[in-house]
Amino acid sequence: MKKITIISFILTLLTATGCSVLKNHKSKQLLFEFERTACYGTCPVYEIDIYKNGRIVLEGKKHLDKIGKFEAKLRNDQLEKLINDFESASFFELENSYRSQFKDLPTKYITYHKDGKSKQVMAYDNIPKKLQILIDELDKLVNELEWNKIE
Repeated sequence: MKKITIISFILTLLTATGCSVLKNHKSKQLLFEFERTACYGTCPVYEIDIYKNGRIVLEGKKHLDKIGKFEAKLRNDQLEKLINDFESASFFELENSYRSQFKDLPTKYITYHKDGKSKQVMAYDNIPKKLQILIDELDKLVNELEWNKIE
């Protein structure tokens, strides 16, 4: 009788822990990455990572009022809109890079992770409108969200 109780307890514990591990794994899964590099002037330099659970981490590097690491939380509707916008832009069908002969523009690296696939687009200049809209949305998050400093 005691063996059955102990086995039941262990199975219950493993099941509960397994679900917790899966939940934590999902919360750490990246959905979007966005990096904005320097230009010859005072362009903001930062990176943001957006996770499937809506957590967003900002690392401000230069020319931004938030230098260091910060985090915020996207509402479900904000996250869904961002996903829908990336899908509507056919992100996985975009070119891998958009270059230019100009030398003074910031480079933007945008990465989308979906269903085990990832695509990164390097956007410097000659950016199609649908990609520019995504870049503008990601930039807007940096200015509009309530950020909490974590480092």
